[in-house]
Amino acid sequence: MKKNSYILLCILLSIGCDDMSFTVDLDLPAHDPQLVVNALFEVDQPHSKVYLTHSIAPESNSSYNYIKDAVVLLKQNEQVIDDLQLQLDEVFDNDTSFCYLSDYTMQANTTYQLEVKHPTYPTALAHMTTLSAVKIESVILGDVMDYQRNLRFTINDPPAEDNFYLLRLKFKGKETTWEEDYPKWMGLWFESNDPSFTENNDFWEDQYDGRKVLFNDQLFNGNRKTFSVEVEYWNEIDSVQVILYSVSEGYYKYHQSRRLQNQDDGATFLGAEPVVVYNNIQNGFGIFASRSEEKVKLSVADSGVNVIE
Repeated sequence: MKKNSYILLCILLSIGCDDMSFTVDLDLPAHDPQLVVNALFEVDQPHSKVYLTHSIAPESNSSYNYIKDAVVLLKQNEQVIDDLQLQLDEVFDNDTSFCYLSDYTMQANTTYQLEVKHPTYPTALAHMTTLSAVKIESVILGDVMDYQRNLRFTINDPPAEDNFYLLRLKFKGKETTWEEDYPKWMGLWFESNDPSFTENNDFWEDQYDGRKVLFNDQLFNGNRKTFSVEVEYWNEIDSVQVILYSVSEGYYKYHQSRRLQNQDDGATFLGAEPVVVYNNIQNGFGIFASRSEEKVKLSVADSGVNVIE
C-alpha cells in the first residue's frame, strides 16, 4: 500500500511540474520616452560634465543614443549662471560619446538647479545642495606585514546633519624604470572591517582601479572618527593618496540603489520586491549630484602625515 502511494505521489508531482511551465502575455502600456540625465559636479573645480540620453522601453532591444541638441542650464536661485556647451567626451576616446561641459565652479553649501530642454521630451528639472569637504585631521601608516600596511586616518564629522562619503586610495611608484609603466596616480586596493564600511557592503571593486567604499555617518554622526584600513603594499610604492569625498545625499542614494539592483541576482524572479534605482530628476530619470574632495598625500617611508604636494 505504501509503495502504491509513493508511485501515485511521484505521478502527481510529475504532472504538477509540467503544469509549472506556462506563458503569460502582458499588455504593457506604451512607453513614453524621457530624458536620462547623468550630472556630477565637483565642488571648487570647473569643467564638470552632464551626459544626456533617453529612456528605452523595457521590452525594446534598441540602444540609447547621446542627445546632442538640448539646452542645458545651470541655475542658482532660479537665475541662469551657466549655459553648458556640447563637446566630444575625451574620456571615452571616440567620436560617438558626447557630454555638456560646464565652466562654472560650484561653491560648497549652496543649492543649485539644473534644467534640460529639448523639443522632443518634457523639460527635465532637478535641484541639489552641495556640501563642504570634511578635513582629514591625521594619517598614520603602520608596519608592513604580509604585503599589507595598516593605514589609519581621522576626521571630525559635522554635527546635526547626515553626511555621506566616498573613500578611495591611490599610489605612485618610485622614480625607477618601474615608474615608466605606472607614471600616474593609480587606484590602490584596500580592505577593512570597520562597521561603517561593512554595514551595507558598499565596497566597489575594480580590477584596474583599486577599490572604493561608499558609506554614511550613521554610526558616528557628529563625532571624531578614526578609520583603519589594510592597504596593499610593495617596495616599489613611493607615496599614497587618501581621498575622501563628501558626496550629496542624491549621489549616495543613487549609487547605493544601483549597486543593490546589480546584486539582486534574480531575486525579483523569486518574488522579492525589485530594487528601484534612486532618481532626483523631475520629468526624467537619472541623477544631479555633487561631491567635495579632501586629499592628503604622504610618503610611505614616514609614519604620520607627510604632505608632498
